[in-house]
Amino acid sequence: MTSADDTADHDTDEGASAAVIYVYGIVPADVQPEKDATGVHDAPIEIVKHGDIAALVSEIDPDQRLGAPADLQAHAHILDGTAHVAPVLPLRFGAVVSDRDAVIRELLAEHHDEDAVQIAVLFEVDRQEELEQTVGDLAARWDNRVAMRVLGPTAPYDFVVRPKRED
Repeated sequence: MTSADDTADHDTDEGASAAVIYVYGIVPADVQPEKDATGVHDAPIEIVKHGDIAALVSEIDPDQRLGAPADLQAHAHILDGTAHVAPVLPLRFGAVVSDRDAVIRELLAEHHDEDAVQIAVLFEVDRQEELEQTVGDLAARWDNRVAMRVLGPTAPYDFVVRPKRED
């Protein structure tokens, strides 16, 4: 997988570059985008399926820069809209692969038998034992397919991710 920076400044002598696939997130295979849904660069949203999971994608021009505020807003809009109707595992902004086969090969095929999620939970320190018990009960019901690691205490503002400054 490449990032937006990897695809932004490629000049070719062959004229127009082949399209690349922008990936928004991973969803259950039965999710269908709205007919008029558009994402980054106003490209239509499509689904690439593999087994029980799928990826929300758009075909974009690799020569067109990524990173404008409208691009970030489109990425967030697709993920937010999807999250209202189905579970979605979001990919970070700028996730681009070479083609639809790469979506399957690099993202979906490796993990289609896994149900994975990573969550951050804010809770009162004096209720940690209660949280651990609840997650333990859930793990027991799900044949120990649930694992929990407690980090902290961590201040609530530590959950905000900020881009690193370039000096």
